[in-house]
Amino acid sequence: MPHYRRERIAGATYFFTVTLADRRSRLLVDEIALLR
Repeated sequence: MPHYRRERIAGATYFFTVTLADRRSRLLVDEIALLR
């Protein structure tokens, strides 16, 4: 896994990507409200 450099700033916003082993699965699309 890559080692990204991040500034440690209080209140900062972070973006991340979530993927499943089965890339054809619609689980993340169907349950997006739970992730928000």
